[in-house]
Amino acid sequence: MKSKIFFEFFPVPDYLLVPAAGLDISDRSVKYVELSHNGQIKVKRYGEKPMPAGVIEEGRIKNKTEAIKVLSELKKEMGLNYIFASLPEDEAFIVRMKMPPMKKSELRGSIELQLEEYVPLPPDQCVFDFEMISSAREVEKNGAEVSVSVLPKAIVDDYLEIFTAAGLEPLLFEIEAQAIARALVKEGDPGTSMMVDIGKIHTGFSVVQADQVVFTSIIGLGGSNITFCLQKALGLDAVAANKLKEEKGLLRSQENQEVFSALMPPVSALKDEIKQRFSYWQDHYDKDEGKRSSIDRVILVGGQSTLPGLREYLETHLEVPVVLGNPWVNFNLKQDELPVIDYNNAMRYVTALGLALKNSHLKR
Repeated sequence: MKSKIFFEFFPVPDYLLVPAAGLDISDRSVKYVELSHNGQIKVKRYGEKPMPAGVIEEGRIKNKTEAIKVLSELKKEMGLNYIFASLPEDEAFIVRMKMPPMKKSELRGSIELQLEEYVPLPPDQCVFDFEMISSAREVEKNGAEVSVSVLPKAIVDDYLEIFTAAGLEPLLFEIEAQAIARALVKEGDPGTSMMVDIGKIHTGFSVVQADQVVFTSIIGLGGSNITFCLQKALGLDAVAANKLKEEKGLLRSQENQEVFSALMPPVSALKDEIKQRFSYWQDHYDKDEGKRSSIDRVILVGGQSTLPGLREYLETHLEVPVVLGNPWVNFNLKQDELPVIDYNNAMRYVTALGLALKNSHLKR
């Protein structure tokens, strides 16, 4: 039995013409961004609703009734209809394949036949889509390099069910890292970047090469771990510890020495995790392409990425430029124009922004 593919779930050939909001659903919240396209791309509206604890855990929906309730309330309050939605990276696989010369129409079928060599899922239990890394015009002559995204069919079915039950129509599902890359990597950038998405519970790593996500990984270390270490070391409650973390962070000063020391264990662990993935990418050889291109920068993203001093600390130890992501890099803002969402909040909305950009003329 052939596996389903994204566009068999959503056969909407004119979807780019339909106004749709980017919807980022996670264990803790649902965030949305809607754009306007009147000559210049601008944020029309945005917002967030909390997701009760235990409804979604590590990307898996545990309580469909409660999830539908949250989404139904969001639809009613904001009048949302069509959405581009993110799917959890926890269960996703992103692999690169080198395809031999063939007709473009044969690519999808050929990829499907090879899936079992790359992911531990039977073809009839997975959903996949792919994007071209090499030029699509040369497929028949030179073959093609493709980035393939794969998810368990059961996960896709569950998310499709709750969205549909809430009265929302998903025009497209996309893995979170792909949406983040669209928001943070300048369209047409030929370089190779590692994105480090630091959230409350998880940190996601992804490598973006020539506009395409070609590697992802996720660990259970995030801002909550950092806050907890501060609580434990200084005897603070969660609110006070989080406030101190956001204000002082890793700033090096005599008066901040206690905070710096308390934060160092989890931050050092995060640094080690980044270096491990750095080394894996840099030292790994592809069977078809030989040695991979070097990562030329690290882009920090996520609500916890603005921790004072973190960027400088990581740059010292990684020995490549480390930058805070710019969520507006593909918006072509005028020189004196201020974004609608302030920087710290925009970092929390990066996934939803990237999803919303999907149906703009900046689409990758």
